[in-house]
Amino acid sequence: RVVVARETADDLSFVQLNTRLDSRKVREIQNNDRVSLMWEDRRARGGWLVLKGRARLQKAGPDRADVLVEVQRIEVMDYPENLKADKDGYVPMVLTRDAAAGAAAGKGAGWKRET
Repeated sequence: RVVVARETADDLSFVQLNTRLDSRKVREIQNNDRVSLMWEDRRARGGWLVLKGRARLQKAGPDRADVLVEVQRIEVMDYPENLKADKDGYVPMVLTRDAAAGAAAGKGAGWKRET
């Protein structure tokens, strides 16, 4: 389903969403905290970006919850930005994050490209 990110870290390590406490999203996260968020690039040949990670809920008012996502993996295939793992564009670029290394080294650190 479509959601709106309220905050996104510059290095894509964190995304914050907001939803109603009685939403299906809240129940699903309570049962399984693994989430995926997807963006689509519709320019030219287009592309996509998927962030995978773990979500936690934080009460944000009487009937609202913030969904705080710590991103652990990025999969991206974007032709206009030339983000792909092979020259023909059939294999997505994959980045994984070591959260401890990223926190210790600073902003943008901790991402490793899978080969």
